[in-house]
Amino acid sequence: TSYTSFASLEPFTRQTLRGGYNLRRESYRMTFTFSVENLSDRFYFEHFTGAPATGRSFVFGITTDFFNLLRR
Repeated sequence: TSYTSFASLEPFTRQTLRGGYNLRRESYRMTFTFSVENLSDRFYFEHFTGAPATGRSFVFGITTDFFNLLRR
């Protein structure tokens, strides 16, 4: 038995901070999102996984929708 199998049974706490902004116009919509996962940057093991989880991560996203783009 390896250490990882016992470490994955320990409880862990992970904090996430997320935010977003929607920009809407008559012909399009854009959404900007930002997220910080694992704020405390603590090393932890997820259940039933032999490898440790990654540390702090930053996620950026942009979503666009265009309406009536092919309309004459």
